[in-house]
Amino acid sequence: MLAPDEGSAPLVELSFHGRKLRNMDFLSKSDPFVVMFVGDQSALDESQFRMVGRTETIWDNLNPDFVTKLYLPLKRSDEENTRVLLQYYDQDSKESLELSKEYLKKQDFIGQVMFNVVELLSVDHKLLSMKMSNRSFKADPKAGTSIITAEELADRSASAQYLVEFRFTADCEMPKRKKIFVILSRSVKHPTSLGPPWIPIYRTGAMDAPAKSGQEFKFQDFSLTREQLNACDDSRALKIELFTYKKSGAHTLQGYVELSISKLRQEFILVCGSVSLGSPGEIVSDETRGDVLAMAGSASLRLVFVFMYTALRGVLKRKVLLNQRN
Repeated sequence: MLAPDEGSAPLVELSFHGRKLRNMDFLSKSDPFVVMFVGDQSALDESQFRMVGRTETIWDNLNPDFVTKLYLPLKRSDEENTRVLLQYYDQDSKESLELSKEYLKKQDFIGQVMFNVVELLSVDHKLLSMKMSNRSFKADPKAGTSIITAEELADRSASAQYLVEFRFTADCEMPKRKKIFVILSRSVKHPTSLGPPWIPIYRTGAMDAPAKSGQEFKFQDFSLTREQLNACDDSRALKIELFTYKKSGAHTLQGYVELSISKLRQEFILVCGSVSLGSPGEIVSDETRGDVLAMAGSASLRLVFVFMYTALRGVLKRKVLLNQRN
């Protein structure tokens, strides 16, 4: 299951990361993606698993943090245990949603890991850091490390659907002749030095900044469930990062905003934060408006993030509008 179902049964969400992956390309870096398989506790080789999907491809990157998640029923007994097989590939042909064996033969195999979900849920921080193996499940130290994090979604009774919009005002002064994109992430529930502090949950496509000032523009709207947005925890910190896009994968962070749904609900004023990774700007909080109390129960909501960005001064001001959907 690559998305949470519409019921209220408990789920476990699995997120995937790669570290120090083998570089399969000569003039650039690998373009990794992960193929996901599930089986019962007796599954030992690929033929005993069922292919359920794949992640997006992250271009030119040996330390990818994938947005695509895997959702499985939350089961704690060994008898109900689910075993997961993850295969990492380097994208060599045009990206496709097809997942046939013929398609995968055209891609470069990097490595694989296999684990039990019950085992993952029982370890500290609900995180596994595993050295990858080759196709014969023999250790392959040069293939890299796969990091898997788990999030239990036990309380799904107050589920909600969010329509999210990132919009830029007409007075923005964006970098000329550059593409921009936004990544939305949530904080890790059990942070540890072994894994990343943030879990990416959505990445927009790269779009051209307006050639002339005075033009309002926005990214395409997208929908997220409450499970996907904050794992059913409105106090969970969210991060919105604005990047300029580079084909090589060496994207430049322009600025970020940190917030939470509960902070929107309680304070109406967001906290200032400084930009990381050597970015010259800083994030300035502005007024937050909207009937945030309408979030109770299963209301369908619209989150609108309105950015006022000045590239020359490196300042990103942000207004967040939270309105109940009609």
